[in-house]
Amino acid sequence: MQRALETIALENRQSAVILCDRGTLDGLAYWSGSRQSFFEEFDINFEEELSRYSAVVHIEVPALAWGYEKNRIRKESVSEALKIDQRVAQAWSGHPRVMTVGAEAGFLDKLAYAIELLRGELPPCCQTHLHAVAEKTN
Repeated sequence: MQRALETIALENRQSAVILCDRGTLDGLAYWSGSRQSFFEEFDINFEEELSRYSAVVHIEVPALAWGYEKNRIRKESVSEALKIDQRVAQAWSGHPRVMTVGAEAGFLDKLAYAIELLRGELPPCCQTHLHAVAEKTN
């Protein structure tokens, strides 16, 4: 599914950046078999999958903050969420541009930090446009 969504975004590409909520290697966090069986099952290569993404921002799960288990959207317990979060981090550990937003910050702080990390990854064409938009709003 992730690969199909990314393919659609690339085929209809009218922008300089494609931002994904997930990546193909996130599936490793939920896979019950070995890493090797994951790659074999989906006929993928670890290095090729890493190369599909210019950067990875890992936003740690807020399992220890804000009443995680009271949120009806969350399906996992705090313990399960932390384990999955660790497996997601491990799945991307070979990527040269992994950036992490820690779980200890509040939601808006985490969001602002993630946006700053992403802003630093934009190609020059987008940084120039972003700067011009910021000047107009000031």
